[in-house]
Amino acid sequence: MKEFEWLLQTMNFLGEKWVLAILLIIFLEKTTYFTKIKKKLKITSRTLSRKLQLLAGLGLIKKERVQKKRKRHIYTLTELGERTCSYLVQIKSVL
Repeated sequence: MKEFEWLLQTMNFLGEKWVLAILLIIFLEKTTYFTKIKKKLKITSRTLSRKLQLLAGLGLIKKERVQKKRKRHIYTLTELGERTCSYLVQIKSVL
């Protein structure tokens, strides 16, 4: 079963609270702001920050600064994030 360990780890990660929801919001919006995700999910700033950092660290999303004074950022999917979400949409269509 060791050959499927990577899949189990991936599914466990995607199953963590908020991860899929955040990915799918960014996937559907194409680009979005922290406040927009927070408002849609009714999630605390701290939790959202942690999940966004985790997703960025894994290379699924990228964060870009758009305003210097207010430190406003936009979030978009990376190529890996796009592929991941596309696979999830395909899986959903089969179920």
